[in-house]
Amino acid sequence: SAEISAKAAILAAHPSFNFSRVSFEKRLTLAEALFPECEEDELREVTRVAENLFWLEQSGFRRNA
Repeated sequence: SAEISAKAAILAAHPSFNFSRVSFEKRLTLAEALFPECEEDELREVTRVAENLFWLEQSGFRRNA
């Protein structure tokens, strides 16, 4: 959904997202701190999408490359 995508972009851009020794659980904790109004299922999806967005960005992927 657009809401998941928007939250994932915010999460992936946060300086703490890739801080120190990262894990899904640590990133989920950050998502919980950023979006306390969300249910755990939604936070897990936001975190999953954010990890994929972050990977794409770090890989150098460009849509028009």
